[in-house]
Amino acid sequence: MPGVHRIELDFLRKELVNRFPSAQSWWDVEFLFPIAFADFDSKRFAGFYQDGPRLERFVPDGWQGEFADFANTYPADVFPDYAKFWMVGGKDLLHELIERGKKTDNSFNG
Repeated sequence: MPGVHRIELDFLRKELVNRFPSAQSWWDVEFLFPIAFADFDSKRFAGFYQDGPRLERFVPDGWQGEFADFANTYPADVFPDYAKFWMVGGKDLLHELIERGKKTDNSFNG
């Protein structure tokens, strides 16, 4: 049976901080971010990803599955701030990367 590999939030935070200066958009670091969120207390599952199987369609009976940008839309009582490794020194690095990407996209279109 395969082993379980836990990835610590500090590891993800350090990787993001190291890659942040050269990242032009979220896409440059997207592999660091979660693609799914499971709230076992509320029996709620959310998937948010570019491609692949629609994970939110394959939830157990009695669960709610949805495609949702949980990193940005779920309140802190559902997705706690301490779990958001992209919040560094009061700055939302995910938001900054999304904005960088918009500027890059606009420079190609303008």
